[in-house]
Amino acid sequence: MDFAAARASLAAQVGQRIEDERVTKAISRVPRECFVPIEKHHLAYEDTALTIGFGQTISQPYIVH
Repeated sequence: MDFAAARASLAAQVGQRIEDERVTKAISRVPRECFVPIEKHHLAYEDTALTIGFGQTISQPYIVH
């Protein structure tokens, strides 16, 4: 999977709904796949919350702004 392209795509998608470009820049730089289990790497750049184990989740990117 091309994580850089996926990050850019998610940043563009979220950027259409968020006016603060600092948030869009952060999304385009932070490797979200590093924060989810390897079996969920293919979902890392979906605009959705993901389980990360131990009953915890990583929030949907659009929500964190």
